[in-house]
Amino acid sequence: MARFRISTAGLEELVGDTPPERLAFEPIANVFDEFDGYGKSDRKRPTFCSVQVSRTDTGRKTFLTVTDDGAGFKNPDDIFTLFGPTEKRAAATVRGRFNTGEKLLIAVAHRAVVRSNNITVAFGKDDCDVTRHRSEKFDGVEIQCLMPWNLGETKRVISALKNLRPPEGL
Repeated sequence: MARFRISTAGLEELVGDTPPERLAFEPIANVFDEFDGYGKSDRKRPTFCSVQVSRTDTGRKTFLTVTDDGAGFKNPDDIFTLFGPTEKRAAATVRGRFNTGEKLLIAVAHRAVVRSNNITVAFGKDDCDVTRHRSEKFDGVEIQCLMPWNLGETKRVISALKNLRPPEGL
């Protein structure tokens, strides 16, 4: 048995009151960080960050999709592992040293799908299903989440996203 266990219900409880726009920024900030690079990294940097926000057919929930064409997850287990080992911790000024960003968003999501390189991880409310593809390759990362945001919260997210400024060149 692992030394510790993380309760996704407990994590959702901890971050559930986080403003929706802050949660929406998490995967976008990851793309910005990848673009800025991590020191002397030779990883492929993204050339774009696409963000789509839409309401479900019933109008009771919101879809959030963030896509980029960067290098993707270096270690596929990082998609579903909190606080995993990372070379980012070597420099205290580097963001993303705790591998928590998109996990906070996913903890609140009703469901989510993350695609990166040859792996797809589908998150349900209490589980995740990992599929490793032999030939299908997705360049970069795509995170699709079904969020419990009402119309007012969705409008706040869209308004806040319009004020985001990507790094120059992205």
